[in-house]
Amino acid sequence: MTKGSEKNRELVFRVYREAGGKGVRDILGRLEKEHGIKISSQTLRLWKKEGRWDERIDRGRGLDEEMVIRLLRLIKKYERYLEACSGVDTQAAYAYINMIRAVSELQRKMPKRIDPERMKEVAQEILETEFGIKRGNG
Repeated sequence: MTKGSEKNRELVFRVYREAGGKGVRDILGRLEKEHGIKISSQTLRLWKKEGRWDERIDRGRGLDEEMVIRLLRLIKKYERYLEACSGVDTQAAYAYINMIRAVSELQRKMPKRIDPERMKEVAQEILETEFGIKRGNG
């Protein structure tokens, strides 16, 4: 396989991932319109199978969710530290701000890829583990 075709496959994968793997016609149309790449639906399916795209997307989802959970926990620890700090700790404040930016960036990407019900589960897990808040059913 040539380098050019590998770059095309990665571009096609990104468009496929952004579309959530749905709407082959829409994906093909977007590829042609936005990127000047014209491939057949058979080629798309072949590349999808060979590259295990759905597995890659699922692995990425899990990593993003886990990263958000870890960052939110760490942010809470930094908040407690900064509140208790008598002076100004610029390094801690800088790290805190960058973590908030990272969460924001991840969350901006997540709605395209994560089910809203899963997001509720993640939020509930954080409330329970970090704040001891448990929501009752009903």
